[in-house]
Amino acid sequence: MKTVIPCCLLLVAPLLAEDWLQFRGPNGGGVSPEAEVPVDLSVDQNPVWKTPVPPGHSSPVVAGDRIFLTAVEGESLLVLALDRATGELLWRRESPRARTGKTHKMNNSASATPVSDGRNVYAFFGDFGLLAYNAEGDELWRLPLGPFKTGMGMSSSPILANGKLVLVCDTDNGSYIVAVDPRNGELLWKTDRSEYTRSFSTPALYRPSDGSVEIVVPGAFELAGYSLDEGEKLWWARGLCWQPKTTAAVSGDSAYVHCWAGGGDSPLASREQYPDFDEVLASHDANKDGKITQDEAFLEKMAKNIKPFDVDKTGALERRDWEYFLSKNQSTNALMAVKLGGRGDVTESHVRWIDRKSLPNVASPLVYDGIVYTAKNGGIVSAIDAETGEPLKRGRLSGAMGQYMSSPVAADGRVYFLDLDGILTVVRAGSDWEVLSTVPLEGGGNATPAIADGRLYVRTHENLYCFGR
Repeated sequence: MKTVIPCCLLLVAPLLAEDWLQFRGPNGGGVSPEAEVPVDLSVDQNPVWKTPVPPGHSSPVVAGDRIFLTAVEGESLLVLALDRATGELLWRRESPRARTGKTHKMNNSASATPVSDGRNVYAFFGDFGLLAYNAEGDELWRLPLGPFKTGMGMSSSPILANGKLVLVCDTDNGSYIVAVDPRNGELLWKTDRSEYTRSFSTPALYRPSDGSVEIVVPGAFELAGYSLDEGEKLWWARGLCWQPKTTAAVSGDSAYVHCWAGGGDSPLASREQYPDFDEVLASHDANKDGKITQDEAFLEKMAKNIKPFDVDKTGALERRDWEYFLSKNQSTNALMAVKLGGRGDVTESHVRWIDRKSLPNVASPLVYDGIVYTAKNGGIVSAIDAETGEPLKRGRLSGAMGQYMSSPVAADGRVYFLDLDGILTVVRAGSDWEVLSTVPLEGGGNATPAIADGRLYVRTHENLYCFGR
């Protein structure tokens, strides 16, 4: 179900090639064309500048002479603008906060990265919705959204394309995707995604040769594509796990996406099999009301608390809850290469290859010069041939063996990794990749670095660093 509102395309001034305008830069791929990006990242000698910033998991975006961030300080949700040349704080604006939603301990209320058109900045907070500011910090518009039914918090970041601001809002119940006019915050279309439960993935774009644009969205159990023009669901490929957290990397005519969640590594043959919902009702619905209540719970793992099975939070187990449980029980963790351009269910026809080893939890895949790179907790880096799916090298980043919430980025023949402890590692890219340098930064980090104008911008929980010329 969708609502479509016609709109003219937004005309945006040409952008600088060295801008990094959204989560993971151009199309969320994490790859920059910049040269002379630094290798030696000595904290004592090489930062161009270092600026203290409030906590937040969102990544920096670089637009013109500004760097934009979001943050949370106490109960305040903040949008910040820093001077690109000096790191000086130019302005901070406090967002309204309609509620204080629950977040996972690895998430926080400022996880979504803002997006810029090169002049204005657009930010999303799960505790309010969307806001827009110009470069001087003047509020342009606001659009309340939610509340969102998830106990984990929201993390998907907005993106811009062809005069539309696109945001995926996947939650435990009532998921949807919207396109908004970035000039005024008016809704252009809204497409229901209630078949999907919570996910934390930022969409990417695919541009076929016919001039159309598709939105590539990882969701619970499958990767799907939507029309940018009207929000129509065009295709889907099954095979993802039940709780995706990563962005798909689109390269050429393929999307590379992985999903890891607890329980998804065990062989399907070893998993317990369960009856369908009609059989469940026939055997356990004592009062014949068409649902299973707490006193009718029949599995040992739901006997004490049925809430984890109750996806829509109605206080009882209903058909959708049970079907989700069955799908979750049969889902597997995977890295998939999916050929784009199909229609309908493309699982059998367009999934090019699948890899199931050493999969990351949160860090998105990187496709760089024909190689897919992934970073698993423990500092395990995999390099996989993007064409064939053949593993080229798996190894550990010695000295950087923490958790990886930040996604890798690449430029100038190098790949950059940041772990949760704040260890920044530079790797020479290639099928036999090797570590070039490692440096500890203050405060640890969840945010993904940005690359622009030969400089590397790295956000930790305490500072924003600028390395480079």
